[in-house]
Amino acid sequence: MPDIEMTFLTDGGQQAADIAGRVAAFLRAARQSLDVCIYDANLPGTPGDIVSSALRDAISGGIQVRIAYFADQGSNGPTPMTQFVAPFGDHARPIHALRGLMHDKYVIRDAESADAAVWTGSTNWTTDSWTRQENVVVILPSAQMAAHYRDDFEELWRSGAIENTGAGAGGTAELMYDGRDIQGTVWFSPSDGAVMSHAVARAISNARQRIVVASPVITDGPILGALLDVLHDGRVPVRGVYDRTQMEEAISQWEHMPIKTWKIGAFQTLHQQGQFSSKVTTPYAQGSVHDYLHVKLVVIDDSVFTGSYNLSHNGETNAENLNLLDSPALAELCAGWIDQVSARYATTS
Repeated sequence: MPDIEMTFLTDGGQQAADIAGRVAAFLRAARQSLDVCIYDANLPGTPGDIVSSALRDAISGGIQVRIAYFADQGSNGPTPMTQFVAPFGDHARPIHALRGLMHDKYVIRDAESADAAVWTGSTNWTTDSWTRQENVVVILPSAQMAAHYRDDFEELWRSGAIENTGAGAGGTAELMYDGRDIQGTVWFSPSDGAVMSHAVARAISNARQRIVVASPVITDGPILGALLDVLHDGRVPVRGVYDRTQMEEAISQWEHMPIKTWKIGAFQTLHQQGQFSSKVTTPYAQGSVHDYLHVKLVVIDDSVFTGSYNLSHNGETNAENLNLLDSPALAELCAGWIDQVSARYATTS
């Protein structure tokens, strides 16, 4: 079994065409099927041509291609996403959401083959995601893991909506990293949203060595509470980096929601007593640059949580995926990268 591959993206650290080439290489290795589940695509010019060409060639070559994409309820008329998928006709299907988002970003390659693999992580298929944001790409070569993702994809594809999807799709899988067998686990929301949140919170509560966090926001109640308990006990150092602009927006919302005002003091304590830095980013606006700290990565002792799931309550109601990978070597790699990102933005904190 090949090793897990992990690629880190930084603001200004790579070209969109290079990441498009990586996506295309993953797609072009398919021999039977490609199931694409994507929240956002906005790839004008060469990067879009590279990815689209790989998908068109797969279809013309007899590969079964299905593209499930988020149907933005708030948009009128064509969007970059609908323009991207338009050439693929019936191979593309919109996924609706009465509440939340279809926020996944994954591709399943050759799901029914012994050589199956999954592309997952935090990055959308957009120029800003690939050039101006901190993100992580994870390739999981595993037929077991691909089967779990395929179960989730089939629910989304069949229903055309996120509601009630993810139940029973998750599970464990044998993987390999650094030449060693490791255990992997995956969950899917919204059905397992609370399970995902509590899995992270429980791991935080049981930490014995380190807790290292890189996330746009840290707003989920169980996770925030578990981090405060660890800080209070003083037995495990807590450090990391978050998106300051997005957290300030969340705090502003909490000020008008009495049931959530406790989170304001909780987060302030976390920032003051933990070792956190923050990236000041551009507030969301139509046509503005999207330079968010977008990675979702938590290292707890010798384990890594990653995927599309933000550490937020809203993430529990979205369609998301979250992986737990138990590997000392992988945990060390991820913690080291988070520390580098944190040091980069330390002067703004």
